[in-house]
Amino acid sequence: MARSESDWVNMAIARLPLNLIKPKLKESPTEELLSFWCKNRRDKFADDLFDAVRDVLQSRDIPLPEQQPFTGKKKGSKTEIGTGIGGLIVYYAYKRLIEEFPDSFILNLLGAIAIGCLFGLVPYFVAKHRGHAKLSKGSLIACAISGAIFGLFGSVPMAVIFTIVTLLQKKTLKQDIAEQTHG
Repeated sequence: MARSESDWVNMAIARLPLNLIKPKLKESPTEELLSFWCKNRRDKFADDLFDAVRDVLQSRDIPLPEQQPFTGKKKGSKTEIGTGIGGLIVYYAYKRLIEEFPDSFILNLLGAIAIGCLFGLVPYFVAKHRGHAKLSKGSLIACAISGAIFGLFGSVPMAVIFTIVTLLQKKTLKQDIAEQTHG
């Protein structure tokens, strides 16, 4: 009896060892493996799982179809880690400057804008991922402005509001077509 795709996909999401997932892959229908292969969701699944799916398909003499181009970033990627580290550096540099120059209006303003921009990166990347370029730029600018005016109490709610608005928007036609052609 063949396992459903959700069994081995859930095992992969739970980050179980590949040697436990491989037997489930071998039992899976070819259509499920091809669908997984074509979607190319490398932001959710490790490269070694794609290698295992490729190996199973090749062992069945199935020609590998073209994968959907992966344009996102992998979880734990260098850019994701670098963004977090960069945010911490900006925060501590800002904190140190404020301690040295507590009455500097310019430093306070620049720091507030920087913190607004950091929080604005969340809705920016969500909107960009969903194909809304104007909304992504607008959310970043709005968070920076609200951060400059209201500080942390302006940029955080603005980031939450723009993220929710973005998630409620439909994906762009370009993304819908890409998803339909690749399963």
